[in-house]
Amino acid sequence: MIYSETVLHKDSENSYKVSVGNDCTDKLLPALTAQYSSCALISDSNVAPLWAEKVRNYISCPSFVFIPGCSEQIKSLDCAQNLWNSFCEKGINRKSCVIALGGGTVGDLSGFVASTYMRGIDLISLPTTLLAMTDSSVGGKTAINIPAAKNTVGTFYRPKRVISDTAFLETLPKTEYSCGMAEVIKYAFITENVLPKLLDKGDFLIEAVISECVKSKAVLVDADEFDTSVRMALNFGHTVGHAVEMLSKFSIPHGLAVAYGCHRVLKAAVRRNYCSAELLDKFEDWSRRYCVVPEVTFSDVELADVMLSDKKASSGLIRIVFPKSMGFCDVLSFDRQGIVDFLSGID
Repeated sequence: MIYSETVLHKDSENSYKVSVGNDCTDKLLPALTAQYSSCALISDSNVAPLWAEKVRNYISCPSFVFIPGCSEQIKSLDCAQNLWNSFCEKGINRKSCVIALGGGTVGDLSGFVASTYMRGIDLISLPTTLLAMTDSSVGGKTAINIPAAKNTVGTFYRPKRVISDTAFLETLPKTEYSCGMAEVIKYAFITENVLPKLLDKGDFLIEAVISECVKSKAVLVDADEFDTSVRMALNFGHTVGHAVEMLSKFSIPHGLAVAYGCHRVLKAAVRRNYCSAELLDKFEDWSRRYCVVPEVTFSDVELADVMLSDKKASSGLIRIVFPKSMGFCDVLSFDRQGIVDFLSGID
């Protein structure tokens, strides 16, 4: 059943639809794939054993499964190169498509590979995690990591379709669900939507939550596809969170690192009277109920040094997004010492 459909870039020839529903892949994927000569299905070693063969049954053209590994480590130039070579060996061509079956890491890698192979072949996204359904599969960002920084090499590349089928969440580990809810909480703070009411109520359809996140992100992406103005609101918690991921060597997953980043930024913003204490209270209430803010032992100096290499840093300044009020964000810029003082509570 399809719960909602949101179209991004409606006024463009390259618009695309994000479908949210339950048990809807079998209804949508056959027609989508009938136009292609072949499909390259990219997954990881966690998701593929659970879902790859089932999804292949819905593909209407010859398909090949590629499993580069799992976790954040697959977002590498080595993995991308291995996939390009494998595509050549299997005869993947400009009339083929890539299908990304997995969470955010698979989506980022698959999008990057699709956008660069033969200067770009079509991409269909089948996110299997709550985090990917609510955030990373929408908006057209692709990326791989390099040793110096996360997500520094990548492209903006619109998929042909995103199918967020909540049936995939049946096998999602509890920690990954918590990661996704951290992103949901982020969305409740950065745009005007019904998420605060849903989170306060607690008894919600997960399809309703995903749809609201998708609609919120669609508004930001349509207004600022290339992340130069209003789309930066999506970075709430991410600048600090990415530093935590890098320092932990990705042992702290993305969603929980973002939750930590949101919490640290809100606490610092409240101390400086940039926003009300009620926002911090609300975040702590929702995080207690829906996700886990991890304990982090890295110093603020260590965090600052990594944040300086973030792709959003400019001219030695680190950009930090914070909510001024529920649904409205602002951006602060700090030099290295300034961000250390901000996070440490030094005026």
